[in-house]
Amino acid sequence: MLSLRTKILIIIGVPLALTYGLLISYAYFSGRTLAVDMAEVALLAQAEHQAEEVNGHFASLAQMAQTMSTFFPHGTFAGDEAFFPLLEAVIRENPTIYGSTVAFEEYCFDRQKKFFAPHVFRAADLTTRRNFVDPEFNYDYQFYDWFLIPKLTKATAWTDPHVDAGARDALVVSFSAPILRGTEFIGVTKVDTRVADIRGKLDGMQVKNGYTVLVSKVGTIISHPNAEYILRHTLVSLAKTRKHAALEELAYTLLREGGRGVVRLGATQNEEAMWLAYAPVVSTGWTLLTVVPEAAVFRDLMRALWMHVALLSGSAVVLFLLLYFLMAREVVRPLRALNAAELRLGDGDLESRLELVATNEEMRLVFNGYNTMVARLREVLQVRAHDIAARRLAEEENQAKSDFLARMSHEIRTPMNGILGMSHLALQQDPPAKLRGYIEKIHSSALGLLGVLSDILDFSKIKTGSMDTEHTPFDVRALLGAVYDGMKDRAEAKGLMFEMHIDEALPEMLVGDAPHLRQILHHLLHNAIKFTAQGQVSLRVHAEAEGERHVSVHFLVRDSGIGIAPEQQARIFEGFTQADGSLTRRYGGAGLGLALSRNLAELMRGTIRVESEPGKGSTFHLVLPFDSFLTY
Repeated sequence: MLSLRTKILIIIGVPLALTYGLLISYAYFSGRTLAVDMAEVALLAQAEHQAEEVNGHFASLAQMAQTMSTFFPHGTFAGDEAFFPLLEAVIRENPTIYGSTVAFEEYCFDRQKKFFAPHVFRAADLTTRRNFVDPEFNYDYQFYDWFLIPKLTKATAWTDPHVDAGARDALVVSFSAPILRGTEFIGVTKVDTRVADIRGKLDGMQVKNGYTVLVSKVGTIISHPNAEYILRHTLVSLAKTRKHAALEELAYTLLREGGRGVVRLGATQNEEAMWLAYAPVVSTGWTLLTVVPEAAVFRDLMRALWMHVALLSGSAVVLFLLLYFLMAREVVRPLRALNAAELRLGDGDLESRLELVATNEEMRLVFNGYNTMVARLREVLQVRAHDIAARRLAEEENQAKSDFLARMSHEIRTPMNGILGMSHLALQQDPPAKLRGYIEKIHSSALGLLGVLSDILDFSKIKTGSMDTEHTPFDVRALLGAVYDGMKDRAEAKGLMFEMHIDEALPEMLVGDAPHLRQILHHLLHNAIKFTAQGQVSLRVHAEAEGERHVSVHFLVRDSGIGIAPEQQARIFEGFTQADGSLTRRYGGAGLGLALSRNLAELMRGTIRVESEPGKGSTFHLVLPFDSFLTY
């Protein structure tokens, strides 16, 4: 027979050893897949971060040029030389700016001068001033992209790298913004940054075991560790030169779609396999690529993975020893705890509870049985106390809601009735047409608001269980006629065909809740007219089942409006909800009418449902039971 210590060793050690073995096996077989996923996430995050850094570099230049473009149409300058200090200040303020220019359209700056284009660029610690239109300089800026594109589009523009003849043939990238006087184009402001400075910024973003490449939106390589590739290759031509199909496919993808992602470039005769992550530089439309050898990626990731496995192995051993000694030590404690609990229970103490410190199944069953018994006794007392408190709280809340709604109804209805009364009296005084229109809008809005208040009050009464129903005889045809007359003008105002059909077999007199029936039909017809732009709205009524004492009446409201999608049909009967949130902005409404209609129908022991297709209209079915007038 095995000792208790041996059983503990087996119970703890075997599952732990199996779990550890499965974990090691899983790490071995799935480590490479995990490394690939981790590599993609890490590389893409690095590329996106670097793209954001480069984008920030360009954004500061763009902001400076745009600020200048808004200043020049309104600034006044005492001669040509007044421009140069301003341009020099721009360069001093932003060290990433290599050159700054303002170039005007023909005769736009000075009616005596056809062209005017002062330019300043950085030279060592100083700045050099030039005017593009000086005869000895001969720089025809009107045909450069940095001037021509803003002129044609009246929008800002980034240029691809180009040699700036006005700045000692430096290789620069330019951002230019149009200068507009109203809508008239009068010139551009331009700032330049050197490609060498961009490369320096990229070199400062260290990529472990890899490098970064910057590509223009037409695929030209702008920045690369190998200077021979810059402006001499596109990504497509580089891929074809290296006979790399995957890189060529990526190049065409970037030209067509741009975007971001990670691709694996397989090994070729001359190159090892590489991972390439790409992300857009939003401001310029360029793309930044981070290139890392596949071997370096997997080497770092697998090293980290096995370090985690080793750490987990050590933790598993420590956990095993800790559990073993704890369970082996606490064998006598359960017996002592059980004896003490029995004594307390004998004294009537129902608050005591045994902690599950037993190490064998038999003692655990005893402990669980004792704890379950005590817990059930406590639960009975707690449930009773909770029910009493909850019932009292619910009664107080319902009473508070009823009191609040009653007060608010009185406080809001009183001034609202005053508005309705005064607007009605004002309409009786035959005001001018324009003033009549204003007063009629006030009157109509007040009526609408009063209806919403009534709906909210009824909805709240239903939720608090304080809504009462009537049970009186009424002429159903007269009620339907009144509803039809109330809606007819609204339908005709929208150019809709509005018809009502009542089955001849329907009894003239019924016994039930006429006001709430009228309220439900009003909401259904109101919605049908509101959401129907053309076509027709109809109301059809017939008796579904008629007995000696009861009559079941079916009301159908049909429209040719916008319809309701199947997945949204269940939501429209919820409070303060419409099928589409945009409908509230377009058609108005609180989204309460259908919820109130459903609650009223259920309160009258009836049902309401909808059949609809988007673009083909909707049909609402309302079925309500009434008592026969003959047995009333």
